[in-house]
Amino acid sequence: MVSSNINLLNEPKLAENTNLRTSLVITKGDRKIGIVGYIRPDTKERTQPSNVIFKQEVPAINKETKKLRDQGIDIIIALGHSGYEKDMEIAKRCPDVDIVVGGQSHTFLYSGKAPSKEVSEGSYPTIVVKPDGRKVPVVQAYAYTKYLGNLSLEFDSGGNLLSFKGSPILLDNRFQPRRDVQDFLQLYRQVIDDMERHVVGTTSVYLNGDRKSCGYSECNFGNFIADSFVYARVVQTMADRSSWTDASIGLINAGAIRASIDPGETGAITEADVVTVLPFSQDLYYTRISGSQLMKALEHSAQMRSKHMTSAHLQVSGLRLKFNHSLPKGERITEIRALCSECQIPHYEAVDTNGYYGVVVTSFLLNGGEGYSFVDPKRPEVENMTILDRMAVIQYLQEHKVIYPEREDRQYAQHKHIANSGYMSLEPNLILSFLYFCHRFLT
Repeated sequence: MVSSNINLLNEPKLAENTNLRTSLVITKGDRKIGIVGYIRPDTKERTQPSNVIFKQEVPAINKETKKLRDQGIDIIIALGHSGYEKDMEIAKRCPDVDIVVGGQSHTFLYSGKAPSKEVSEGSYPTIVVKPDGRKVPVVQAYAYTKYLGNLSLEFDSGGNLLSFKGSPILLDNRFQPRRDVQDFLQLYRQVIDDMERHVVGTTSVYLNGDRKSCGYSECNFGNFIADSFVYARVVQTMADRSSWTDASIGLINAGAIRASIDPGETGAITEADVVTVLPFSQDLYYTRISGSQLMKALEHSAQMRSKHMTSAHLQVSGLRLKFNHSLPKGERITEIRALCSECQIPHYEAVDTNGYYGVVVTSFLLNGGEGYSFVDPKRPEVENMTILDRMAVIQYLQEHKVIYPEREDRQYAQHKHIANSGYMSLEPNLILSFLYFCHRFLT
């Protein structure tokens, strides 16, 4: 792994790992090629990487590329995971970078007629011109192993770009899967096949989990998933008849929702579908927080959303929000109502900043993911519900059998804001998601 903008000073065990480098040099013919890595600084909020320090990309890349140039490296590739906009900024502001190969934003770039349904967001490669007039190609190749990036470049003896050509290659049935990958998948084939055969529910509507929808506004699949969290708590607390639940609010960040589900001809939803949507196998937690802390969390969501589509945006259950992005930071929520829990008939009431509210969140959010705080520092009350996010969804599906979630104006924007295009600790069960994707795309 290469990344020039992480500091492992406070993680000595990671620092000892020789597979973690700021850069790498390879030799092709008589040319020495340097590869400098970079990653989004907000990865710290997205992945909870303990004491790893993340620095801004451009200064870190410039520091590392200067070292490489001083060593006589001919060509330097910046390889990273910060998104298309940042890739182009790096191409422009890093004088020693010759090529940028990016990721994270899942940007599809193509010149000419695209070979599949993806709509190109720019030419492949995108050419960025530096202040000194030099041209730098920037490429991404979408996501999900659907395409293979393919770029041929010609440089002169001085390392100046002369020509370029190439396009992403659609990995369709023209390509035979690798035998070693097939053999590896075969070890888990039965598990994957069982998941694909196990129907857990039916949907009459399209379940929209698209990152550009859920990461910017309310989406119907986000509503359903958050509802399933509340339902899981209701089931767990049925023995306590003093109230219908102690947690009427469910929250999940958009970045945890990784796919949509198309109803197709039958509307069947399989266990494999749910694992694809929620691949991180996160525990659900009950937490009790003040109304003031709840409002701060929702303001944080509104603040992040106002910038662009973001994995930090919250999908909600048990809340009705109105917000105005033209208002100052910290004042954008103009109205917030919460579903009462200690009531015989659930209804929405204005949130009391001095009151306390039970909330169901994922382990990621509970532990501070995306910069959230869901543990009350004055009177912490937290309980592991011992159920995974995806199992809560499966339970909810099995109970309801046929679903048709809608957009309900749970989050109502009073001021239109146009988005710019433009997590994650690995749990053990993530291997199932990886294997399922391999099975889908390589067989």
